[in-house]
Amino acid sequence: MTALLDVRDVNVTIGATKVLTDVSLSLYRGEAVGILGETGSGKTMTMRSIAGLLGTVGGRIDSGSIHINGRDITHESLRSRRRTLRGVVSMVPQGSMSSLDPLQRIGSQVSEALQLTRAGKASDADVRHALHAVRLTPTASLLRSRPHELSGGMRQRVMIALALASQPRLLLADEPTTALDASVRTSILDLFTELRVERQLGLVIISHDINAIASATDRVIVMNRGRVVETGRTSEVLANPQDPYTQELISALPERTPRGYYLPARRSTDDPNATANGGHVPVPARSMPTAGVSTIEAQALDFSYGDRQILHDISVRVRAGQRLGIVGESGSGKSTLARLLTGVLPSRQVTVNGTPWRRFGSSQPERHEVQLILQDPFASLTETQTALATVQEACRTVQKLARSAARQRALELLGSVGLSGDLVHRRPAQLSGGQCQRVSIARALAANPSILIADEPTSALDLSVQAGIVNLLLTLTTQRPLGLVVVSHDLAVISHLSDTIVVMERGCIVESGPTDQVLFQPKHPYTRQLVSANPWLAANAESNLYGKIRPGADASKLIEALGEQPVMVRAGSASDA
Repeated sequence: MTALLDVRDVNVTIGATKVLTDVSLSLYRGEAVGILGETGSGKTMTMRSIAGLLGTVGGRIDSGSIHINGRDITHESLRSRRRTLRGVVSMVPQGSMSSLDPLQRIGSQVSEALQLTRAGKASDADVRHALHAVRLTPTASLLRSRPHELSGGMRQRVMIALALASQPRLLLADEPTTALDASVRTSILDLFTELRVERQLGLVIISHDINAIASATDRVIVMNRGRVVETGRTSEVLANPQDPYTQELISALPERTPRGYYLPARRSTDDPNATANGGHVPVPARSMPTAGVSTIEAQALDFSYGDRQILHDISVRVRAGQRLGIVGESGSGKSTLARLLTGVLPSRQVTVNGTPWRRFGSSQPERHEVQLILQDPFASLTETQTALATVQEACRTVQKLARSAARQRALELLGSVGLSGDLVHRRPAQLSGGQCQRVSIARALAANPSILIADEPTSALDLSVQAGIVNLLLTLTTQRPLGLVVVSHDLAVISHLSDTIVVMERGCIVESGPTDQVLFQPKHPYTRQLVSANPWLAANAESNLYGKIRPGADASKLIEALGEQPVMVRAGSASDA
């Protein structure tokens, strides 16, 4: 049987830089292959090579071949390649929000995509059928909506509908689950599986998300620095990785490390102290402050945008030295709550040390007691300022330091988050996502806060970079009496960064309690749904260190599995939430 896709020993260069070296992969109809790797591994360049999009980034294929349905398209002209690929290959690009037309209604975008593949105009029935195919109900409201009015999962389904408009045989999906909630991610991956079975699609999923690759692919190709370092059946590679790079990727999964331990992190520019935190190294015990402790509290908090009520009767309390996790899907109200706790949004029901936020002027010290770390590390920084200038400005503004003193303090803060040398003189565009997040954390620390609130601090970061940020936040909260509130849809990350968890659904807290209790003995159906959407947390598999101990089981099994004594980390109580 002829392979639908056959890539043989492809070498690609952009300018004078070689970005792919001897890359090979094959795919048959109805099969799903995952390309796994971190940013810069070459997985997106491989996809561009297959889709004929290297020219948009100045790339060229130096040697090797790419066959589609047995036809060699490697050296075809652009026009000839487009004819060959039309109706055969389609792509779901990364970032549905940036890929869809923000001004055009959904119905019109689907209609336009369908018209490109047929002679006449697409009918309303055709548009509705295309949306039905991706499990969307084509209501009049949906057809009239613009992209920003849809959830992330709905936008991703529209992107898939556009890609399927040409009835392709091969679908390329580039990071299709990035930054999606766990349950939404599961529904998108389930949709891919259903579609490839129904239509005998060949599917290539490009991702740094191991859980996505594990859930939806038959075979996996692991890439590092433009090379294929390991390949095989997905279940076999992930269960028994042979290459050191694959082993490091899998070990960096936060689910694979018990709470109270640093995450193993690969040595890189994003985590210069990785070897100190690597392996199962216990996080030092914290000494909880007893006097002069700042407290932020929301009591029976309600909040509305216009006529739409977002939060209902929310009560949370966190003190310096405590770590609280707020979990929930998109639209649950967790980010709105974070902004209320920091005073970004005004409310009489949120207090700092008993005084409502709105009573503090911008120059009062209490205004800086709580600092927010935003979700998007690039967007939260000024693109024209270096890392040093960003933190130095915060030191001068908040602490009223002289220029030289502010510079020295900024260098100390950047050093404390793992940035030094040439990195401090770079602008955001010259830094990785993890490095930009470290700059954001240093800027927040410049105010000498008592409590940090981190809104999705590891969203869309590579696993090893994510591990570095988690380790940094753990270190900061053990070295100083610093409170931490982490807002996330990622239960695995939350499990490491919190002592207590509150679970939010549709603006309400539906469950709260110590982290282990909420994760492994969830009481509310919604919490159980969130846990079940994480395959590593839900499954008591041998490869998952959490799974070696079931709730209420003998903890000695975990100690035996690790070969070392864990350090007990103080957990908050349900009343703390």
